[in-house]
Amino acid sequence: MNARNLLCCLLLLFVGCNVEEEGKKSHFEHDHHVDHHWPRNLNDAVRKIRKRIEPQALSDAGSAERFAETVDLVSWIPEISADTEITEEQWIPINDFAMQIWSELNASGPELTSDECLQLESLCTLIDTAMTTLERGTDEGSHQREAVQ
Repeated sequence: MNARNLLCCLLLLFVGCNVEEEGKKSHFEHDHHVDHHWPRNLNDAVRKIRKRIEPQALSDAGSAERFAETVDLVSWIPEISADTEITEEQWIPINDFAMQIWSELNASGPELTSDECLQLESLCTLIDTAMTTLERGTDEGSHQREAVQ
């Protein structure tokens, strides 16, 4: 191998080693993928489920994707609700009902039936009730603290 070929090979090797990944803003971006429909909190999860079971949403195109997102949202309810301050007595029925609906949705599809929409609305109502008592308890606690002061 002559010097010219050796120089070309070394030059290509050197240039190839300096290629950087473009567009990457963090060293940890590859660690976690967060779905675009991941809710910020439990109330957001309820809002997103209700949005997906509205009659207009059910008649729009893209129902298979919406169905898959609804299944995801329902599967995340136990985890998201566990991150709130609701009591275990409130969490257990939410968890059980979400897992029941999730199981039924996985066995059906790719579109939501009217019965499934009713079940999803019942889950949302159960969550609303738990969150309302949590908010009411927080308000009562702050009123009690103000009275003591």
